[in-house]
Amino acid sequence: MALAIALAMLPACAKPRQVLDRRAHEGGLTRLQLEGRGFAHLAYARGSPAGRLHVYLEGDGLAWLRPDLPSADPTPHRTLMFDAMLLDTGAALYLGRPCQFIGLTRANCTPLAWTHQRYAPAIVESLATALRAFLDRHPARTLVFFGHSGGGTLATLLAARFPQTRAVVTIAANLDVDAWTTTHAYSKLVGSLDPARQPALPPTLRQWHLAGRDDAEVPPVLLQGYLAINPGAWFSIIDGFDHSCCWLALWPGILRIVAALPDVPPPAAK
Repeated sequence: MALAIALAMLPACAKPRQVLDRRAHEGGLTRLQLEGRGFAHLAYARGSPAGRLHVYLEGDGLAWLRPDLPSADPTPHRTLMFDAMLLDTGAALYLGRPCQFIGLTRANCTPLAWTHQRYAPAIVESLATALRAFLDRHPARTLVFFGHSGGGTLATLLAARFPQTRAVVTIAANLDVDAWTTTHAYSKLVGSLDPARQPALPPTLRQWHLAGRDDAEVPPVLLQGYLAINPGAWFSIIDGFDHSCCWLALWPGILRIVAALPDVPPPAAK
């Protein structure tokens, strides 16, 4: 009996990286380590894109232990975007955030990288460099970015850097960073980029931002500033949903809608 109890507890005691590796193996994913710019990125891939590649970005993870104490390791214990990718049967890449799961020995992996500077130009450029390295080996005609919470922030910032981006889909994303810090009386994310203060994304790039009506962390009202400069974006508020619940139930439907988008952006109007 004691042995059975001990064995049952093993998954709960496993490290997040070990859990992801096991689930990735069970889901037929290939584990990669992609080099960015100053950071290493854990990644998992499925399929050979050729046509369309779905790129998944996780949330901010464990950035703080308490308001005055940053975490020593930002690795998330809940991986909503990894779970979503497992429901995706097409070519897909889970692109790990800097310092999450691996890379804490890198000189750039200091608490600033996952607290105030979590959306800094250096972070975005490292993710872009890692993705380009993957695309050099596995070219894709079009890209669709998916991101949850702070991963949605980064997905939006990355989308404009890749001309083959067809769409960006965010879940409970922090798209007006300044409004978010003001609402919660958090310290400003000095050094980070703010999507609400960036140029509007091209109108040929489809945007779909989903928010939970019960989300206390990123209330839907906080997206107003971003939507004002991106009036062509789709915006959906889902009743009964909050910051993390219950997005996976919608994922098959979200993927069907995204699959219906044409691969080739329409020509610009003359």
